[in-house]
Amino acid sequence: TEGYFPPVGNQGAKGSCAGWATSYYTNGYLQAKDNGWTDAYLGTNKSRLMSPNWAYNKVNHGIDGGSQTWTNALLMATLGNADWKTMPYVDTEHVSWGQTSAWRSTPKYRVGYHYDLTLGYNTQVIKAWLAEGYVLPMALNANYFAVGLGSGDSVMTAAEYAATDYNHANTIVGYDDTVYADGEAGAFKIVNSWGSSWGSAWGGNGYYWMTYDAVAELVYPIIRVYDLVDYDPSLIATIEQSTIGSRDSRLVVGTDSQIYWNCEPLWDGGDAQFPQFMAIDVSELEDDMGLSKFWLYMGTGSNKSTVSSFKLEQYSSGYDPGNPTRTFVSSDVPTVAPDYTYLEFEDVHTN
Repeated sequence: TEGYFPPVGNQGAKGSCAGWATSYYTNGYLQAKDNGWTDAYLGTNKSRLMSPNWAYNKVNHGIDGGSQTWTNALLMATLGNADWKTMPYVDTEHVSWGQTSAWRSTPKYRVGYHYDLTLGYNTQVIKAWLAEGYVLPMALNANYFAVGLGSGDSVMTAAEYAATDYNHANTIVGYDDTVYADGEAGAFKIVNSWGSSWGSAWGGNGYYWMTYDAVAELVYPIIRVYDLVDYDPSLIATIEQSTIGSRDSRLVVGTDSQIYWNCEPLWDGGDAQFPQFMAIDVSELEDDMGLSKFWLYMGTGSNKSTVSSFKLEQYSSGYDPGNPTRTFVSSDVPTVAPDYTYLEFEDVHTN
């Protein structure tokens, strides 16, 4: 019911339900609250919606065969989330990784690396998380929609749900202890990603209810994703390739100090080509600037990359995508993977 929650969406013909549950609904809600987007529920300003394509296409192994909610969450934690305006949702393709504008929008919308898990039987934990202001990706067997929901019946009960597996991701958005069906008291409200007309038979407009007892039977963990509140990226690594390698190549940005963690996006997009341009948020490495060399490691998969540009962009006055305070450029290019590309601090640009 909050203005921060995005409108019901439709995944269409693509198996991107986990991207919708984790990126569009969950991170979309978190980012709207974080940024004060009270009109997110309208869905008219696409820059205030998160793109499910961004996450799903990077963790689907290069095939349209679905994904897991936790892999979408890890992608958003290590890379971020493009907004819908820069990477619109298309249900007829599953391999696009986005243009420059999408990569530029992504760092601002990262989530926390750590997230909580609970199995469905822990009703009180789920209720507490919802009461704290979270929405929660979950997974169920969607074949039971036909069994448990229908004309005038918006509640799926444990008497109607008997799955021991899962094939579809949704998002838990609320709870009501007064919902009562089949002798079961209390239910969670859940949003689907099959459009607002789905559920019209029971007046759900894309939503339905699942009793506490039914949710307790789920076999896939429900996750809680944390927002990085007021997050403002300060150091971005940009990579360009003259010969574009394949996505099964490892990509890591780090430093020689060995003090801080290296930054490695956790993705699996199969063996299609990387985009020609990529931007990786490495703000956690900023304290190493001037103390040691930075490096980019590009491995080799099905096809080798030739790195033609490796830069660091520092944003000292807030993240303004593509307009850094200072830019540092590697002279150690071109480099053919697998290899390290190094960068030392020669300031070539100052605003």
